[in-house]
Amino acid sequence: MLELNEMWDRSAKIYGIGAYKSRMPSTGVLLWLLLSLVMWGTAAVSYFLKDEIDTASIVTAVIFTIALGLVYWSSRRTGLKC
Repeated sequence: MLELNEMWDRSAKIYGIGAYKSRMPSTGVLLWLLLSLVMWGTAAVSYFLKDEIDTASIVTAVIFTIALGLVYWSSRRTGLKC
């Protein structure tokens, strides 16, 4: 029984649930945020330094931003922090 309780505590820590609830966003949210910022930055650099619109960067940035929103919504709905 003691091992089962320890197993439960470890899994709660890993997923950030129960008494171990964290205010830190999940790693998936952070990853998509980083990818989105990089692509928006790439599009901005292309626009401001080269005076041209890089459509591929903008489309990719929009897709990554939508993925960020979906992952954030999913992590808030489930409460899992992995």
